[in-house]
Amino acid sequence: MRIYEVQERTTPLLEKLLDIWEQSVRVTHTFLSEEGLKRLKTYVPAAICDVEHLLIAEAIPHKERLATLHAICLQISRHISQKCS
Repeated sequence: MRIYEVQERTTPLLEKLLDIWEQSVRVTHTFLSEEGLKRLKTYVPAAICDVEHLLIAEAIPHKERLATLHAICLQISRHISQKCS
């Protein structure tokens, strides 16, 4: 997992976060009417912009994880080789 602090809140990022928010609310707040959801949604972009330290957690793609694990295994192998010689 990659975690980082957002430096610039671009329109595409805000749209993506708004989409994630809406998907989450639709699943967890089934008691909200469509009208209620739409009304709440109008406040979300400003709320995101008001967060002082906005952190994003992203899953690392499978290939990137494998490459990282491979690099770690190589380092361990080199370390073991140096210790054994």
